[in-house]
Amino acid sequence: MPNFRAITFLDTMAAAPGLWKRRGDFIGGFDEDPRKTIELRAARNADEPETFADMPVLTDWHGLRSLLGRAARGLGVNPLGGAFVEMLPPRTAAPWFAETGAWAVGFDRYAVALATNPGSMVYCGHETAHMPVGHLFWINAAVLHSASNFGEHPRYHLVFDIHKQET
Repeated sequence: MPNFRAITFLDTMAAAPGLWKRRGDFIGGFDEDPRKTIELRAARNADEPETFADMPVLTDWHGLRSLLGRAARGLGVNPLGGAFVEMLPPRTAAPWFAETGAWAVGFDRYAVALATNPGSMVYCGHETAHMPVGHLFWINAAVLHSASNFGEHPRYHLVFDIHKQET
């Protein structure tokens, strides 16, 4: 089974200006992890009615709110899990990590590049991919995965989780 799957193309142009406006809002996580994020929404239970349009951080970031809505419609679901915009600084790599437990069983991870460069790669298991701007990817985050940005400019991805559909 592949660890990446390109789903569709989404026009990200309207979301891009918000990155520049919010460049000071990105916060870091662990000391050894160079990634910084703007948390859009913490993980939620499927029973909670909040949608991405309800998130305060998106009140004036209309382009990103629209992008999330188009992604949800394209997938035929309401993304009910966590969501964040991730920035990976130039000349850095994120540590390897695998989602486990209830998350790995209950959620699927999706990502779309908002701004990138040819030196940015995503690694998942034994596979490697460069995610071009606007391409929505499903990523198997339950296996070891990482990212690198060996380019000269920051790389920004919108990442969100959705509850897996009952089969």
